[in-house]
Amino acid sequence: MLDMKNQIIRFSLLVCTMALASCGEMDEIHRDFYAGGEIIYPGKADSLRAYPGRYRLGLSWMVLADPKSTRAKIYWNNRQDSMDVNMTRSGGTDVFEVMFNDLEEKAYTFEVFTYDNEGNQSVRSEVLGIVYGDIYEQTLLNRAVRSIAVVKGKPVIEWMAAEEGVVGDQIRYVDSKGFSRELFAPASADSTWLPDFMPDGVFEARTLFLPDSLAIDTFRTAYRETQIDSSLFVRPQLELDKGLFQLVKLPTDTYQPYSSANNSVDKIWDGKLNTESPTFLTAPGTPMPQWFTFDLGVTVQLTKMKLYQRGTNTTRLYAGGNVKTFEIWGSTNPNPDGSWDDSWILLGSFESVKPSGSPAGQMTSEDLNYILAGEDFQFASDVPEVRYIRFKTLSNWDAAGRGYANIGEVTFWTNED
Repeated sequence: MLDMKNQIIRFSLLVCTMALASCGEMDEIHRDFYAGGEIIYPGKADSLRAYPGRYRLGLSWMVLADPKSTRAKIYWNNRQDSMDVNMTRSGGTDVFEVMFNDLEEKAYTFEVFTYDNEGNQSVRSEVLGIVYGDIYEQTLLNRAVRSIAVVKGKPVIEWMAAEEGVVGDQIRYVDSKGFSRELFAPASADSTWLPDFMPDGVFEARTLFLPDSLAIDTFRTAYRETQIDSSLFVRPQLELDKGLFQLVKLPTDTYQPYSSANNSVDKIWDGKLNTESPTFLTAPGTPMPQWFTFDLGVTVQLTKMKLYQRGTNTTRLYAGGNVKTFEIWGSTNPNPDGSWDDSWILLGSFESVKPSGSPAGQMTSEDLNYILAGEDFQFASDVPEVRYIRFKTLSNWDAAGRGYANIGEVTFWTNED
């Protein structure tokens, strides 16, 4: 038992001796550490950020509430290049910015140290920055176009999804009035309309990129030219339903048929073409001009009409009361007194033609084929919507100069939605 106690005592003395020796060594190290005084570290460049640009780059950093930091030194190119920056302090948290111009297109590591007036140096702050230029820009591709359509006469570009980094697209073209147009389509846009675009025109587009969310410069692809197929501007036409047409009897109108009911106005929308009878016919010798009114049954913007003459041969075609020159007027609410007031608007002035130009009583096969197919007359693209039509006959083909009107059939069209 005594030997055991002696061993414990000896072990305890050994531990105390080692502890005292260790404490002595630590004191010696502590004295060596403070031999030159306490080491002071100025506040470092905090939140260091790089802002990529085109052959340039920006740096920014914050210095927190440490008034001792008065300047900074920046290294790059493996410390082959450096810059000194004086920092004017406010006493609080300050933000400092530096721009590097005329840099080579590549990646750089920037190291920033701050210093106080005693020359004490902060710990290092480091950030990777990339400088972009022509090499990067040449790798960029224009945003892909999914399709181009023409809706109600206006082209619309449907875009594919934009790739990462795309800001949007710049579009330019000369419009139908001869003015230069520039549009911007953001990357979020699925489609872009081109107002007042000429049917045979072209547009140019280039895509804008930001290589990084912090980039200070925008990069662009080359402009790419696109011509829109002119056939896309030909809108599908919808023939108006003649079953909706109805005669409107207004004072001053000449709608009274000559001789029999087979010659009434409603025969011009019965679907029977190029007939001798039934057909609309007013009495020979009635004053010219003369007009009649009818209801289309719908309010529409007219695009074209087709006029058929009465008859199938030289004795009727380009002769008699078949209409030669005429006007089409439109209204949405005609004055019931039949007057020509501002409730009516002129939609078009037209003339029937004989392709050969041969005199009355003579007709070529070209003339015959042309007139039997019906003559097409186009309305201007900007005519207003109307519901009521006033057909005003100005002159006919009658060699004797008698005033009256013949019409075989009329057909109207509007643009299909």
